Amino acid sequence: MTLGPVKFKNINIETTNGKSSRIGTEILKYGSITIDFVNKKFYFNATKDVINLSETVLGFTPTLLNNKLVIGLIWDKDLKDIINVGDQITEINGIDFTDYFMCDLITQENIFTTSDKFEIKLMNERKEIKTITTKKTAHNTVYN
Repeated sequence: MTLGPVKFKNINIETTNGKSSRIGTEILKYGSITIDFVNKKFYFNATKDVINLSETVLGFTPTLLNNKLVIGLIWDKDLKDIINVGDQITEINGIDFTDYFMCDLITQENIFTTSDKFEIKLMNERKEIKTITTKKTAHNTVYN
């Protein structure tokens, strides 16, 4: 992605069904933003000319659905044979998420940033429980 003269490399992007483009506040880690409302201009003053955002990620995106933590998108093609979109995440590394207060997922430290390895218990739509062990890896390819 290029924003003015700055090149961002190895970006992990999440999108929504919204009709407008959005830039998250994490961009402020890499420079300052000035919005000139009068002249309808956007300025980004980066700390570097090239910013490498390579990171390790899970092979899926967790999301909230009906006040439950579930599997959202599945990126890792090996996981597609093991888990399904909508599977409820009931436990992560020994922490029970079945009766977890979902606001805590937003206001407290993100459990997915505390470790690179995860033991996750899932419940599918037939109420079957399975446990998977997975770890974060560098993904540069998106699988549909």
